[in-house]
Amino acid sequence: YVGRHLQASTASNGTRKVIIRMATHYKKTKADGEKIDTTIWHDIVAWDKKAELAEKSFVVGSKILVEGPLDYYEHTRTDGIKQRYPRVVAHNLINLDR
Repeated sequence: YVGRHLQASTASNGTRKVIIRMATHYKKTKADGEKIDTTIWHDIVAWDKKAELAEKSFVVGSKILVEGPLDYYEHTRTDGIKQRYPRVVAHNLINLDR
Protein backbone atom coordinates (compact mmCIF):
# COMPACT_ATOMS: atom_id res chain seq x y z
CA TYR A 1 0.00 0.00 0.00
CA VAL A 2 1.14 3.55 -0.71
CA GLY A 3 1.52 5.06 2.74
CA ARG A 4 1.89 8.80 2.06
CA HIS A 5 1.80 11.32 -0.76
CA LEU A 6 4.52 10.79 -3.35
CA GLN A 7 7.61 12.98 -3.14
CA ALA A 8 8.36 14.11 -6.69
CA SER A 9 11.30 16.14 -7.96
CA THR A 10 13.07 17.00 -11.19
CA ALA A 11 16.86 17.13 -11.46
CA SER A 12 18.61 19.96 -13.32
CA ASN A 13 19.08 17.62 -16.30
CA GLY A 14 15.30 17.02 -16.49
CA THR A 15 15.31 13.54 -14.94
CA ARG A 16 12.08 12.92 -13.02
CA LYS A 17 12.27 11.13 -9.64
CA VAL A 18 9.51 9.97 -7.30
CA ILE A 19 9.87 8.49 -3.83
CA ILE A 20 7.02 6.18 -2.81
CA ARG A 21 6.60 5.20 0.85
CA MET A 22 5.13 1.70 0.81
CA ALA A 23 3.81 -0.44 3.67
CA THR A 24 3.78 -4.21 3.74
CA HIS A 25 1.55 -5.96 6.26
CA TYR A 26 1.74 -9.50 7.57
CA LYS A 27 0.83 -11.59 10.60
CA LYS A 28 3.63 -12.71 12.87
CA THR A 29 3.55 -15.37 15.59
CA LYS A 30 5.39 -14.52 18.80
CA ALA A 31 7.28 -17.14 20.83
CA ASP A 32 4.25 -17.56 23.13
CA GLY A 33 2.00 -18.34 20.14
CA GLU A 34 0.24 -14.96 20.09
CA LYS A 35 -0.41 -13.68 16.56
CA ILE A 36 0.22 -10.01 15.93
CA ASP A 37 -0.13 -7.76 12.87
CA THR A 38 3.17 -6.29 11.69
CA THR A 39 3.84 -3.44 9.27
CA ILE A 40 7.17 -2.72 7.61
CA TRP A 41 7.77 0.53 5.70
CA HIS A 42 9.86 0.68 2.53
CA ASP A 43 11.13 3.51 0.36
CA ILE A 44 10.72 2.95 -3.37
CA VAL A 45 12.45 5.21 -5.93
CA ALA A 46 11.09 5.47 -9.47
CA TRP A 47 12.79 7.34 -12.31
CA ASP A 48 11.63 8.98 -15.54
CA LYS A 49 8.65 7.18 -17.16
CA LYS A 50 8.05 5.00 -14.10
CA ALA A 51 8.02 8.15 -11.95
CA GLU A 52 5.48 9.76 -14.28
CA LEU A 53 3.33 6.60 -14.17
CA ALA A 54 3.42 6.59 -10.37
CA GLU A 55 2.44 10.27 -10.19
CA LYS A 56 -0.56 9.69 -12.45
CA SER A 57 -1.70 6.35 -11.00
CA PHE A 58 -0.87 6.14 -7.29
CA VAL A 59 -2.57 7.80 -4.35
CA VAL A 60 -2.33 7.15 -0.62
CA GLY A 61 -3.85 3.73 0.00
CA SER A 62 -3.23 2.36 -3.51
CA LYS A 63 -2.34 -1.33 -3.61
CA ILE A 64 0.80 -1.63 -5.71
CA LEU A 65 3.24 -4.27 -6.89
CA VAL A 66 6.91 -3.25 -7.07
CA GLU A 67 9.76 -5.22 -8.60
CA GLY A 68 13.37 -4.13 -8.51
CA PRO A 69 16.69 -4.46 -6.72
CA LEU A 70 17.49 -3.29 -3.22
CA ASP A 71 19.83 -0.29 -3.25
CA TYR A 72 21.35 1.95 -0.59
CA TYR A 73 21.67 5.70 -0.63
CA GLU A 74 23.80 7.82 1.67
CA HIS A 75 22.52 10.88 3.46
CA THR A 76 24.38 13.27 5.75
CA ARG A 77 22.28 14.21 8.76
CA THR A 78 22.19 17.74 10.15
CA ASP A 79 24.69 16.67 12.85
CA GLY A 80 27.19 15.67 10.13
CA ILE A 81 26.83 11.91 10.55
CA LYS A 82 26.52 9.95 7.30
CA GLN A 83 23.93 7.19 7.20
CA ARG A 84 23.00 4.60 4.59
CA TYR A 85 19.34 3.88 3.94
CA PRO A 86 17.86 0.96 1.96
CA ARG A 87 15.42 1.52 -0.88
CA VAL A 88 14.01 -0.45 -3.78
CA VAL A 89 14.73 0.87 -7.27
CA ALA A 90 11.50 0.32 -9.20
CA HIS A 91 12.03 -1.61 -12.43
CA ASN A 92 8.36 -2.56 -12.62
CA LEU A 93 5.36 -0.82 -11.01
CA ILE A 94 1.79 -2.07 -11.20
CA ASN A 95 -1.31 -0.50 -9.70
CA LEU A 96 -3.32 -3.44 -8.31
CA ASP A 97 -6.43 -1.28 -7.73
CA ARG A 98 -7.19 -1.28 -11.47
